Amino acid sequence: MSCQKFLRLIPAIYGILIIIIITCIFTRGFTDIRTDLIDQLCSFNYPRTYVELYFLILIDSFVFIIYSFIFSIKYFRRLKNCLSIRLVLVIFQLLIYAYSLSKFLIFYEWTNVENPTSPYQFDRFDYLAMAFIPLFALGGIFIWILFFRIINIKHTNPERHPLANGTTRRSYTEETDPERQQLVNGTTTRLYTEETDPLLVDSK
Repeated sequence: MSCQKFLRLIPAIYGILIIIIITCIFTRGFTDIRTDLIDQLCSFNYPRTYVELYFLILIDSFVFIIYSFIFSIKYFRRLKNCLSIRLVLVIFQLLIYAYSLSKFLIFYEWTNVENPTSPYQFDRFDYLAMAFIPLFALGGIFIWILFFRIINIKHTNPERHPLANGTTRRSYTEETDPERQQLVNGTTTRLYTEETDPLLVDSK
């Protein structure tokens, strides 16, 4: 695998790493997936939990993986020049960043300000979630910028030079056409003779 092909897989690698890290954080070190994810989702209460961020980041990770492999298909490579797709991907990362910050702020205020008698006890996984989720979103912006710069490296495309190809083809035709070659040779010989023989010039 060449270096450029490997660099094109950066979004997929990034998405897989995010899935592993974010699952470890939300399951408290892969200890109890049902209690930490399924039960919280079933009894979802917006200000009291931030479990929806896990599924939002999960969707974002799948976007990284799917788009990276879609580009390896020749038919879809024209998507690299679509500016709207780039903007959508970058804006989606910004929305995740803004939403995660506001969500953690609401979660902290509700669990500590609205319920001062029984405040929520933050553990290390809560702090990791607060730190890593916004960083994942900002890192995603950098990954997309790097990815599109890599795939937009200009290569020589013969279809973009029809004039040069046409000129070459015309020159080749002129060289292989005997009648045209005789005409050209005859004109060149006559001009050369007139320029070098003053008697012919005076006779005219």
